[in-house]
Amino acid sequence: MKRALRLIPMILGVLGIALCLVALFGLWTIRSRLDRVNREVFRKADSALVAADEQLERTRDQLASSKLTAQGVVDQLKAWSQVEAVEELDDRMQLSQKLDRFSFGLRQADHWMQMASTTADHADGLLSMAHEAGLAVDPGRLDGLRTDIQDLRSKLTDASEKVDLLSQRWSGEREDSSETLSAKPALQTASALIATVSDVETRLSDFQQRLGDVRTLATSLEAKSSGWIFWVAVALTAFVLWMAAGQYALFRLATRPAPNSPTGDHTE
Repeated sequence: MKRALRLIPMILGVLGIALCLVALFGLWTIRSRLDRVNREVFRKADSALVAADEQLERTRDQLASSKLTAQGVVDQLKAWSQVEAVEELDDRMQLSQKLDRFSFGLRQADHWMQMASTTADHADGLLSMAHEAGLAVDPGRLDGLRTDIQDLRSKLTDASEKVDLLSQRWSGEREDSSETLSAKPALQTASALIATVSDVETRLSDFQQRLGDVRTLATSLEAKSSGWIFWVAVALTAFVLWMAAGQYALFRLATRPAPNSPTGDHTE
């Protein structure tokens, strides 16, 4: 009977140690998976932010090219503003072609800006996942950026429509081609459009700086979250080892000979 009673804590001790070993294996497996998911989320967020920055850079390049085209329009209109009216149809068609290229450049810039906004939405979604996981990430950090991009896109759309109207007017599509036109009103409109494009360029540079700040923050949070996952795993490991030590002590206690049991030879 006594032997059976001693077997119970021995069995419990062995089972406890086995369970602790299984718990350690599971703990570090989960830690590895969490760390991998953490790195993957931030890697995708960083890739999206880099893509958004590149798309904004392409937008700036396109706007710079469009400004050169617009400047050619302004220079031509300045030359024509010295006369009462422009009558040569060929000159008007040449100006209309420049305006068409200007309009195309603005639409291309709007396209790149739309892609940047979509990519920023994707990055914001990934950062929101990190926030829901308990990390100190502001899920609305990119909201202002997206709103500002939409505002700039509205400006580009409005500018493109104005350029189209100028092109149609000077090509004769809206009025009789034999009508004489004054260059001064068109010059004022074109100059205002160049100012609008310059303002958009400046704000895009600010947007890129803000994207860079978000990237820096995301990189820092990735390192912190990886460290947090590691140290939580270490703390839980210490607790499981403490539990295993208790189970081993129970096993040793059960295998220790009883104080009143003979350990040597029997004597008569």
